[in-house]
Amino acid sequence: MIKKRYFLALVLSVTLNANTIDMKSAWEFMKDNSSSLKASKSSIKRSESLKEAASSLYLPTITLNASYTHLEKPIGFNALDIDPLEAIVNSPTGVGLGLPNDREAYQTDLSQQDVLLGNVNFLMPLYMGGKISSAIDIKKAAVKSAEAKAELLEYKTFLNFVKRYYGVVMAKSYYETRQEVETSLREHYEHSKSMQDEGQLARVEVLSSQVKLEDAILESKKAKNQYELAQNALRESLHLELTPSSKMFINEDLEEEEFFKHKMMGNFAGLKYLDSKTKQADAFVSFEQSAYMPKLVAFGNFTYYKDDSLISKYTPDYIVGARMSFTLLDSTGRGEKLEAARLLKRQSELVIDQAQNDLSILVDKVYKEMIQAVDEYKSLQSSLELAKENKKLRNIAFSEGLSTSLEVVDANLFLASIETKRLNAQYTYLQRLSKLLSLSGDIDKFFELEKVGVKDE
Repeated sequence: MIKKRYFLALVLSVTLNANTIDMKSAWEFMKDNSSSLKASKSSIKRSESLKEAASSLYLPTITLNASYTHLEKPIGFNALDIDPLEAIVNSPTGVGLGLPNDREAYQTDLSQQDVLLGNVNFLMPLYMGGKISSAIDIKKAAVKSAEAKAELLEYKTFLNFVKRYYGVVMAKSYYETRQEVETSLREHYEHSKSMQDEGQLARVEVLSSQVKLEDAILESKKAKNQYELAQNALRESLHLELTPSSKMFINEDLEEEEFFKHKMMGNFAGLKYLDSKTKQADAFVSFEQSAYMPKLVAFGNFTYYKDDSLISKYTPDYIVGARMSFTLLDSTGRGEKLEAARLLKRQSELVIDQAQNDLSILVDKVYKEMIQAVDEYKSLQSSLELAKENKKLRNIAFSEGLSTSLEVVDANLFLASIETKRLNAQYTYLQRLSKLLSLSGDIDKFFELEKVGVKDE
């Protein structure tokens, strides 16, 4: 219901804002509708179901049974088979007593030929040497592993989405910059032709401005193609035709590098995943150790239906008991399995240690690149003001015959290059920031920083 309301709110927002969407809304929509993210959530539910199934190992197993058996002949015995009854029957005393001489007269059936039986069996583990608890711990760790993998996938999706969303913003800004250059050079070319017609400018100057205009037109077309490709990539992510409304930004006040390292150690999903694997390995050790422990189970049987035969009459209706077993020697290689489990645990611990070191280096690298992008963006502010003023003065000087066509063109291109560098610095900053926050396990912080970030007008 919540997702439906959010989707309706998104549709209304898009309708009212001419098919534009801000970064946060786009990400929420992407997160709620991504097939891969939905699949990772299903994997978590599957692991939770398997964990619950493992917990049921403590419960008794109760089995309802019913059987029908047809015997070749009823089970029974003949009294004459018991010494010395046959000798007595055949003796004068037996004849005198009138004892029958027919063996069938001494036959007793203990069962019927068709036997019907119904019973309930009961079996419950009392002590399994830690095998059940270890199995449950393995499944619990599997749930944590599935949750960590889902987080990792979300972070990966977020990084790719930041790249695509702001890729459109950057490509659009770059295309607009190239259009401005084209417009300025076109006006300069038309002005040059007018001055040539008036005899104030040599033809070579006009041809120079024409060549530069044609180059600018070509660059504009390239920029347009890049913009369209970026739009297509974003459309494939959202499955909607939407235009980003959020602007690129930078943040001048950021936490120190150690802050991000500390958060990474405690929150990064990759380390959570490795930690879950270590816990699984530890549980595997306990699981294999249980092979050396005794096992104790309770059992019982209740007969709810039996026939009226003699055997059934004297068979008890129920039995209960307990059974203990201890394996002295087996052929499954339990010693080798235990050693393998211990080695797996040690391997997992070493992998975590190495991963922490590698991630610490990665955070250091990403943080420095992010700060470098901020510094570059800020340092280009004075260059931008210079480029704008230079362009203005060159145009005035050209009109008065104090500057060449080449100098005007260079002024326009210099301004475009500074604007492009600032765009690249912002784009690099956003990619490094999103990666740093993903490593810190706090991508929601991205949208908080967006609100207070410095944006170009």
